[in-house]
Amino acid sequence: MATRDRHCRAPGCSAPVRWCEVHHAIPWSQGGPTDTKDGILLCSFHHHEVHRERLTLTRSSSGRWHVVPAIGHHMPRRTVRRRGYAPSNTQAARPQVNRRP
Repeated sequence: MATRDRHCRAPGCSAPVRWCEVHHAIPWSQGGPTDTKDGILLCSFHHHEVHRERLTLTRSSSGRWHVVPAIGHHMPRRTVRRRGYAPSNTQAARPQVNRRP
């Protein structure tokens, strides 16, 4: 599945495989098989959105699963925060020490 999907399959999300979870397109509770053809990789955010029924899965004629927004919802995009981010304003407030008037 990791080789096939390569990252979160939600459109616009590039969360790597190591951050993803396997979602069973047809839940076990509804008789879904434990098969790679029934699974899709989703990051935790998009996986929860599917379970909240804000996103749904559709299957193409080729058998590949696709993530689409549920009726009345838009496709949420996950924003990855970058570590070490610093504001572009380098003129931060500095104390006025030892300055003559």
